[in-house]
Amino acid sequence: MAKVDDLIRLVQDPSLRKELYSAVGEIRKGVRFGLVYEEHLPEMAPVPGLPLHTGMLAVVPGRERLRDAWRVVEIDKENIKAESVDGAENATFQHGDLIPLQRIGSPIYPGLNQVGSVENGGPDKPAHVVICSENFHAVQMLLHLYEGKIDCIYLDPPYNTGARDWTYNNDYVDDTDTFRHSKWLSFMDRRLRIAKNLLADDGIICVTIDDYELPRLVMLLDDIFGEKHRLGSVVIRNNPQGRSTIKGFSINHEYALFYGKTTKSTVGRLPRSDEQLERYSELDENSQSFLWENFRKTGSDSHRSDRPKQFYPLYIQGENIRLPEMKWDIESRSWLIIDKQNSNEEEVWPIDSSKNERVWKWGHERVLANPNHLQVRRLGGRIEVHRRNYPSEGSLPNTLWDKPKYASGSHGTNLLTRMFGRSHIFDFPKSVYAVQDCIRVCSSKKNAAVLDFFAGSGTTFHAACLLNAEDGGSRKTIMVTNNDVSEQKSKELRNEGFRKGDPSYEINGIFENVTKPRCEAVVTGKRPDGSPVPGTYIGGRAMSKGFHENIVFYQLAYLDPDLVDLGTQFGAVEPMLWLMAGGYRIGQSANQPNTQYAFPEGARYGVLFKESAFSYFLTELRDKEDVTYVFLVTDSEESYAEMTSSLPKGVGSRMLYREYLRSFKIEAAGGAV
Repeated sequence: MAKVDDLIRLVQDPSLRKELYSAVGEIRKGVRFGLVYEEHLPEMAPVPGLPLHTGMLAVVPGRERLRDAWRVVEIDKENIKAESVDGAENATFQHGDLIPLQRIGSPIYPGLNQVGSVENGGPDKPAHVVICSENFHAVQMLLHLYEGKIDCIYLDPPYNTGARDWTYNNDYVDDTDTFRHSKWLSFMDRRLRIAKNLLADDGIICVTIDDYELPRLVMLLDDIFGEKHRLGSVVIRNNPQGRSTIKGFSINHEYALFYGKTTKSTVGRLPRSDEQLERYSELDENSQSFLWENFRKTGSDSHRSDRPKQFYPLYIQGENIRLPEMKWDIESRSWLIIDKQNSNEEEVWPIDSSKNERVWKWGHERVLANPNHLQVRRLGGRIEVHRRNYPSEGSLPNTLWDKPKYASGSHGTNLLTRMFGRSHIFDFPKSVYAVQDCIRVCSSKKNAAVLDFFAGSGTTFHAACLLNAEDGGSRKTIMVTNNDVSEQKSKELRNEGFRKGDPSYEINGIFENVTKPRCEAVVTGKRPDGSPVPGTYIGGRAMSKGFHENIVFYQLAYLDPDLVDLGTQFGAVEPMLWLMAGGYRIGQSANQPNTQYAFPEGARYGVLFKESAFSYFLTELRDKEDVTYVFLVTDSEESYAEMTSSLPKGVGSRMLYREYLRSFKIEAAGGAV
């Protein structure tokens, strides 16, 4: 295409040249550059609970591969007649013997059923959330709740090593599958595109991976987030002992790839090492350690064009520093200096030794607020301005993380053994401290919303608990994991007569057997058998102490949209309202559809069931300062608009149930995704 552009430039006729550029532009819209792969469609997922219809694909529990699917031909009161997906076989099933299959991306109408909780943080802390679900459908639901509100997404997806460690269409992918890379890319692409829309404008996503899919993942992330938003790639020494390979190398590392949503995304800082802290030898007036560093900014975003408001003069007289009075000029994007320098003052700008116009590290307001944090130094006849740097500010993350605390064996596998009192709980768990630092890099906010939809054993939640305990934060994690049973265990259970859906089968899945009990043990400090978790975290905190956190567990439910519209599924929809309103106060419910409106005790949302009661609802709402969200059940856009115009300032609102139904239909069609 570049050669075509060069040839068009040779066209003498301006009008023809313009038409040619326009025509080529239209062609470009349908041409993919960079990462090109075969998109595998359809990707299907079982949706238990949905009613079967003629023409729908379905599977028998325990035989859920797409190639084992049946197409429903006829349904009567007694039986379901179906033919195999290849049309070669016919069979008759009883009702309840088949689970519907649905194409990923088709409309779904989700709800949540609570299956457990631990409340150890009190009503003023938001609850962490773990959702048991196929992750695409869960993320599709979360987009309805949290679009543009997630600060950090941490993902540890399947590494696609060929070792049958993940499934596509409920069939394990191994190294004999010639399409395994394109299947993996199709699988990741759909989920990452939704993830981007979940991120806040200053949010950051971190995806870990090893060498098998690294080059393809980088190109995929470049395509989705933009190469210019690639913030950095970190090599993590997660296996100091090394993992031998048939190719002769011993593998010690994996990668963490960081991408921002927009140019507003900036990486957070990491705690300084003991060696770095030794440099902070100065003491301030409050006996706090600091060191002096050059006030002129270097590195990325350090030029005048990057931060024009941080390019201004300082007037120096002896050891004194004065900031002149200035006025910002919008047109020139520069400061107009009103107060000129005195005859005995020297003017200093943030210009480096190569005459490059840089910027100061602070804006002028911070200089005015902290005059004693700056110092004049004269070096070789040149005046330099230095500023205090405190260790609490942390250090920029390096691209090589090789501390012992990142070892997944010691602080992942062995940690799980401590939590459960038995080994072989989960294959390849991450070091909780590696995930902790990844979250730090993604967001410096103490109240960050952190999403992980490949949650596995629950390390992301564990890491957030450590961070909150360290700095008094109120970070909230939203995690999604499935309840898959390992291939070997699944065979054993089927041989014993159990199938998917049976309690004796499901208790062996990841969510039931690993994620949920681990998260409970983290908060309570007690193993599943009730004994205290032995050992201490780095820093000395006893694991048996637990954490002051709240967590609630949900199972994703698939709802009939007609029943939702009738208002009979409110119990499954309500947890979504609770999450949207901030997720405070576990266990509170507004499930009173026979009443006119409800404000659950201690909750931060209200629900109006009957439009005729709006005036009473509004009167009570005005007395409830903690309520941040209301949900109005109405079929009329005009009534909804009229009611929302009367709501107190700062109270958000959603229209039930039309907005819910419309949202998921649009998202599935690609409108919001």
